[in-house]
Amino acid sequence: MAAEALTTIDDETLAKFRSAAEASRDLVSLGALAQYLSDIGQTEEAEERFKSALASVAAPPDTPWALRRAYAHYSGGLAVLCEAMGQVERAVTLYEHGLAAHPECPTCLGNYPLVLQAQQRPLDEIEEAYERALRVHPRLISVMLKYSLFLRHRRASVDRAEAILERALEFEPAHADVLATYAVFLHAVRSDDPRIEDLYARAAAADPRCVNTLSNFGLYYSEIARAHDKAKAKYDCALEIDPAHANTCYNYAVLLESTYDDVPAAVAMYERAIDAQPNHAYALYNLAVLMEEKIRDLHRAETLYRTAVAASPRDALANADLGRFLARRRIEAADANFDEAKHFLETALDVNYECATAHAALGEIALFLKEDVRAKACLRSALKADAKNNAATRLATKMRELEHLRLQRDNPLPR
Repeated sequence: MAAEALTTIDDETLAKFRSAAEASRDLVSLGALAQYLSDIGQTEEAEERFKSALASVAAPPDTPWALRRAYAHYSGGLAVLCEAMGQVERAVTLYEHGLAAHPECPTCLGNYPLVLQAQQRPLDEIEEAYERALRVHPRLISVMLKYSLFLRHRRASVDRAEAILERALEFEPAHADVLATYAVFLHAVRSDDPRIEDLYARAAAADPRCVNTLSNFGLYYSEIARAHDKAKAKYDCALEIDPAHANTCYNYAVLLESTYDDVPAAVAMYERAIDAQPNHAYALYNLAVLMEEKIRDLHRAETLYRTAVAASPRDALANADLGRFLARRRIEAADANFDEAKHFLETALDVNYECATAHAALGEIALFLKEDVRAKACLRSALKADAKNNAATRLATKMRELEHLRLQRDNPLPR
């Protein structure tokens, strides 16, 4: 029984299905029950049913071909479950057992490259797994889309990634996932491509309730097309379907703040994103900046900055702005204890030495400590990283003002 046929069964039907599977104790019945339980999130029972299903037949190659095929499929099903539970090594073993039983199993072939990626296996090994899957099943769309992401992000091969997407689109010109993935790809790597809007529109038409597509379409209108009212309309549609979609809330908040200067609405939308996803580092960080610069709620700003760093400890800008914020509070209090601020600023530079905000904040600390040579070096580094950075510009202005005061002090006008 296919998983799709089981998704709407009621408790009574499930109980009958469970009883029938227990009575038969055969691979297909137990495996189908396990797959359904996995699909509805009953992980513990699903795992036990998968194990019982696989144990119900002789180990391949002694199993008849039809059962080998089912054995491979349900090995793949248990492997997917193991991946979700963080048991990557076990998942690898299950996929390999499945492929040994039935080398053409689409479930195992399609998912095996992803588990190799999770293990950080050599790129050539991962790529061979993708190529093997597509040699056996050339039109396996889900594998093609995953392969294109691998080629783009892990191989840094934009042209090869696009070629895979072109092939997928040729096979399935109305497939919502293909259209949406290609639109996102072009949006990211070639934002002036005239096909992007059409691809998003076709993807949304193919699956009108796909929130990710609507959200990304809104981001395209906001960032690239600069059609802000259209962006709002797409975000509204997405949130009507899923009011707690964190990325949509975040992107909408950015639009409300940066384009419409609607601070209360932006705050509410950032908070909505954080409620939906408490560790949403970007929403935490942006709301912290807004609290500091526009609302002047410094206590809440500090809390948000700290939470953003906790959510994304290796984010350079989050560390830099927390360090900058703490340094400024110390300077305003005439407190020379900058140890904590320096820790976050140095972490930012360790992640990204070109972080202008971190260089500039270290320059402000040096200036306060009257370490002028150090302050000038920090300013040079900040301006080299980003000549338009606000923190760098502020430091340069402060240094000019101090230099002007020194000149006045050392060269007073004659009476």
